[in-house]
Amino acid sequence: MTMLDGLVIWATNWIDSLLIASYMTDYQLGLYKNSIGIITTLFGMVTAALTPVLYASLSRLQNDDKAFNDMFMGTQKILGISCQSTNHTMRMLEEGELDLGLTGKPEKLGSLTFAPVMQVQDIFIATRDYLENLSLFTGQKEKDSFSADDTLSFLKNGVLMLLDRENLTRQYLDRYLKEHTLFPENILETTSMDLLIDFARIGLGIAGVIREFVLQELKDGTFLEMPLPFPVPPREIGFVYRENQIRPQLEGALIHSISASLSVPAL
Repeated sequence: MTMLDGLVIWATNWIDSLLIASYMTDYQLGLYKNSIGIITTLFGMVTAALTPVLYASLSRLQNDDKAFNDMFMGTQKILGISCQSTNHTMRMLEEGELDLGLTGKPEKLGSLTFAPVMQVQDIFIATRDYLENLSLFTGQKEKDSFSADDTLSFLKNGVLMLLDRENLTRQYLDRYLKEHTLFPENILETTSMDLLIDFARIGLGIAGVIREFVLQELKDGTFLEMPLPFPVPPREIGFVYRENQIRPQLEGALIHSISASLSVPAL
């Protein structure tokens, strides 16, 4: 490899960050790098699971050009990552537009199969400044910590930020609120949990999020996890696929690899 080759590779990897750093803030650059890092990690897990199986499968077909091309092109066709709501993902799976989905466990699977990966915990978060200002607005005295009764008042009088109704997380939290006769008056909807977290970070309201997405912010005090009188039960996320369509050599290895990478102790 020549020095020019090295410079080209370096520029390909870093030119986007240099441009963003030149015209935007450090915070915006951090958001961009985090997003790219997540996508890179996902594709890395996919290729790490897929490559050994694909090489072994293709080596057995090296003398059969048609079968070789069918296997290779078929793999490229299924190797894609798309971010959708759970309902949309389920529809794509049922219609054969998607081979494998990573979602919360649906209530009704129909002809689909669910392979659990890990448990997640839904919580409500906000900044301390937002909760203190909301306390003053509702006539409460200033306090060092907040109780479950305070949370009930905050949910009723504050701005509650949730994902849109197509999302399984939203549906799960809606059922929880309804079961415990909690009816927030001011709800703001978004299509992305990243947006929920960013809105909560700048003090726009209370966000219903998955705890595993904000562990660092809870640890460093950016957010407070609001105590609840009735804890939200943890739920499972995992892979959903069509049993009669799954490719054992490819998707089976992928499920095993990503499951091992994502698994955490049960909450």
